[in-house]
Amino acid sequence: MVGKEIVRQKAAEICEDFYRFKGHYGYTDISINPRAVKSAVKSCLDDALRHKAYHGKNPSPCKYAALLLFWLVKTKPIFLPLDDDTAYADPKYSQSKFMAVNELFALMLAFSLIGVYPKTSIQDKLVYLLYFRDVNPRHLFLTLDLLCSLHPSQLKTLGSSLKGADYPSDGG
Repeated sequence: MVGKEIVRQKAAEICEDFYRFKGHYGYTDISINPRAVKSAVKSCLDDALRHKAYHGKNPSPCKYAALLLFWLVKTKPIFLPLDDDTAYADPKYSQSKFMAVNELFALMLAFSLIGVYPKTSIQDKLVYLLYFRDVNPRHLFLTLDLLCSLHPSQLKTLGSSLKGADYPSDGG
């Protein structure tokens, strides 16, 4: 069982990363639900503990990133507040800029964890996959592991930063 303090700390870090992401990509109208983030973190860490119990070692960075990516996409913690501040709208029912914001954020976070930033064309295909297709952690692990082995010409140069990792620059 994962301790509440570890979950709280990791969730707080992800929420901080969300505000950097929000500023970097120019999203002004979105918010994040800290409870949904805690739920995603707890599920991710529980899966990582099961992995360690079975394999006798911690998951690799790609495996951990895949687990976090999976749970963030599943819980969809990012939302659009409505006018009365008590209700919210799922971004997928809004303008196209907001449609896949949960998937984009989770993907950028996973990239930052493994230090790999594919060019925009690859990134766009991955966001599409996360938004429109059913994925599982094994599938995401294989995808991220493959990205780690890409030739440098397929990767972006690094730009502004997340806590402990970098975002890709806008070019590419």
